[in-house]
Amino acid sequence: MATLVHSLSFSQGSWVSDSLRRWWSSAEFNPLANSSTIVVEQLRTAATERSLTFMNEQRHRLVDVLRRQYKDSGLEMSESVFNLLASPRTMVVTTAHQPNWLGGPAYWLHKLLSTMALADKLTEILPEFQWIPLYWMGSEDHDLAELGHCVINGNRVEWEGERGSNAFGRLVIPSSIQLDFFATLENAPYFAEVHALLRESYQQGYTVAQATRRLAHGLLGEGGWLKYGGKDQFHELNGSKGSWREGYSGSSLVVLDGDDADLKGAFAPVMLDQFDSPGKVAAMVAQRRQELRSDFGIEVDLHIRDWPFFVLDGNERLKPEGRFSANDLHGLPAEKLSPGVALRPLFQEFTLPNVAFVGGGAEQLYWAALKPLFSHYGIPFPLTMLRPSLGWLTPEISKQWLAIGWVWDDLGKSADELESKFWSTIYQKNRSISPFWEEGDFSAWAETKVETVIGSLRGLLLEVDSGMQGALGASKHKMMQDLERLEQLYRKALRRKFKAEHELAQNIIHHFMPSGVPMERVEGMWSSLAYGGPAILKVYLECLSPMDVEDRSKAPWMRFIDLRV
Repeated sequence: MATLVHSLSFSQGSWVSDSLRRWWSSAEFNPLANSSTIVVEQLRTAATERSLTFMNEQRHRLVDVLRRQYKDSGLEMSESVFNLLASPRTMVVTTAHQPNWLGGPAYWLHKLLSTMALADKLTEILPEFQWIPLYWMGSEDHDLAELGHCVINGNRVEWEGERGSNAFGRLVIPSSIQLDFFATLENAPYFAEVHALLRESYQQGYTVAQATRRLAHGLLGEGGWLKYGGKDQFHELNGSKGSWREGYSGSSLVVLDGDDADLKGAFAPVMLDQFDSPGKVAAMVAQRRQELRSDFGIEVDLHIRDWPFFVLDGNERLKPEGRFSANDLHGLPAEKLSPGVALRPLFQEFTLPNVAFVGGGAEQLYWAALKPLFSHYGIPFPLTMLRPSLGWLTPEISKQWLAIGWVWDDLGKSADELESKFWSTIYQKNRSISPFWEEGDFSAWAETKVETVIGSLRGLLLEVDSGMQGALGASKHKMMQDLERLEQLYRKALRRKFKAEHELAQNIIHHFMPSGVPMERVEGMWSSLAYGGPAILKVYLECLSPMDVEDRSKAPWMRFIDLRV
């Protein structure tokens, strides 16, 4: 079975920043801060306006580019999808992410599924439009330290190819990639299928961007794992006894790589403006950040260079400062230019008939800081939707979690809270051998015990000699110190006795919060796929809708799935 076992609200989220809480509660930024009726009308209005302003020429360009990119990636997509995109009544909902090696952290997959869940919801509530979920792949990112690894069952797997300041998506898959790290999952029921998916996606000769498209397509595209659905019996999220799941019937994911000469050529006027007006974009963003800080108490960590773009020299991605003049830049073809952090969202929205953007907390604040740029360049700003986060328990971790004494409601608690509960459980289980431990604070308990002894003597002693008050106080203090010292020795002895159990508990805490952040931001998706198989994607899909908000003040921002089979 695979079951949703717990969810957390913003109010319980230890890592949710004050800025994100303010973003969430303000209708200025978050559509879901409004009533559901208002949200639907906002979406309908945005879709209507975008259908009128996104010209046929733009649609045809988009379709042609997608057709070519899929063909170059060795994939086929049915003409019905291209025909659908060509219709003025077809809108997209979008997420964006870099092509991390082997998919990178699991939240890559969660973002894609959250976008698909939103498209399904819009198909239900706004049937007058057709909705397609689209993944905008930021393949020109060059941060190899962030992109060039994937964590599989706690093991870090590094990119084996060319290194340097390259547009990572342009690099070619090495002649052979090592998959030995999957040995840790060889007993999982879908080990062979996961292994085959990797081999099929990351074939020699394709670029990282093409391989990432193949991976996304193999999971969420036409004929992929999600469409297949699997034939395993899973418990429904409503707690029923189980049912046979059919394949997914919603719209398949479409993947678009922004590193394309035709797309960049159309966006050239915005890029050209940067050559002659260095610093203009940086100034607008700086002013907006100041407004967010002063008017809303929202801090955005975003710094923009005067020339907010890069130059692509082959695969290498270079800052233009110190290398090029404005005249040099005017002479470069559009495909050699790469939008930086401030311009990439504008490029995305210029290119797509997009209505809503799905992203995490940092992305929401980042988009809020860029809004004036959209107005300046006449590009529609989408509704921005916060995606939920997702954590999972493999069968082994699930059993260990419960055996330690934690319960599902403890999922998502801080490391300190879990550590405290672990020892509390140990002490409670050993109360019969302990004269020191009782429920509650030890110091209060010890003081009560000492006062019982001292109190019975106080009246008698002071009646004989009122000057003994000081001696009574000193004796009480000494007895408290002795008890506390013995209590500390007892706790240390218990820690020695239960060292193995404590190490296991610490390993599990690290599993859920590596580096103090949710596991989906570190651990890759492969263990959940190896244990859950194709059908787990549909379970995840049901848990990741950005519009699944029952109490808008306490949105379930993090959900946990138990993968026991």
